Amino acid sequence: MNLGSGEEIKIKDLLSLIAEALDYEGQILWDTSKPDGQLARTLCMAKAKDEFGFEVHVELRDGVRRAVECYLRETGRACSYQRASAMESGGDPRT
Repeated sequence: MNLGSGEEIKIKDLLSLIAEALDYEGQILWDTSKPDGQLARTLCMAKAKDEFGFEVHVELRDGVRRAVECYLRETGRACSYQRASAMESGGDPRT
C-alpha cells in the first residue's frame, strides 16, 4: 500500500527532498529523450482513513528523511559522502 501526505508535490521537488536527505550535492540529470510522464503527484488519503483510520502525522520532508535513513540502515549502506569519510578515517567504507 502506498501512503502519502495528501499534499501535491512536483516530482522534481520530491527528488530534491530525497537528495537533501542523502546530503547529495551532485548534478541531477533528466533524460529529455523520454516523455515527461507525471509531473506532480497527490495521494488521496480518504480511503486509508476510512479503511483503517490512517491520518498523516509526519511532514513530507521528515517522512522522506526517515525513509532514507531506514533504507540505509536496513540495507547496511551509507551515503557516498559517509563512505568517503570512513575511508579517510580508516573505517569500513561499506557502512
